[in-house]
Amino acid sequence: MKKNIVVFLIIALIIFVGFHYWGETVALKTENNYLNSKIDTLLNDADIKNLLMENVLNQFRCEDSDVALPLFLIDENNNKKNIGELSNDSPVLVFRFSEYNCGICSEFQIKIIKEFMLRYGENGIILITTFRNKRDLMIFKKINNLSIPIYRVDKNLLNPVIEELNFPYYFILNTNGTMNSVHIPAKEVPLITQQYLQIVGEKYLKIN
Repeated sequence: MKKNIVVFLIIALIIFVGFHYWGETVALKTENNYLNSKIDTLLNDADIKNLLMENVLNQFRCEDSDVALPLFLIDENNNKKNIGELSNDSPVLVFRFSEYNCGICSEFQIKIIKEFMLRYGENGIILITTFRNKRDLMIFKKINNLSIPIYRVDKNLLNPVIEELNFPYYFILNTNGTMNSVHIPAKEVPLITQQYLQIVGEKYLKIN
């Protein structure tokens, strides 16, 4: 009798796991189909297609390029720190923006970053901006309810190629002082940025 019960429980467990896996697979496939459909719809817009093409080309130009070293950043306590110190142990994800960029664009990206951090944590993520003083930086940080490090840079010296575009952008700062996985976000297609964060998070930040 006990043997029959054990066999029954094992069969029931196998069936349960099978249905659970099947459900997860169907859900993932449905989500991927939705994302692909959404992106395909957006790509039918000629303006967005041209914008994305231009962004991709600019990203290629900056890939594996050197950050202008030595470059000193200013932290929230007005202390100077060499940018190379930020990635001594492991790569970090940087979101670079300026108050001179499109304000709506930067705010939208902050929202996406916060959603990402809410799910995966804040480890390995920093912001670099060009606020002229500590007061402006702290107001920005308070308004956006941010707890990750924010650094100021005096001039647009990170990388001349991409800085001249005057767009907010993401990149991975490597331990050797190079930037790679550069991403110029388009607010019209947030799904691409969300997927970008997921990919670089798994590759460099070791998110679960």
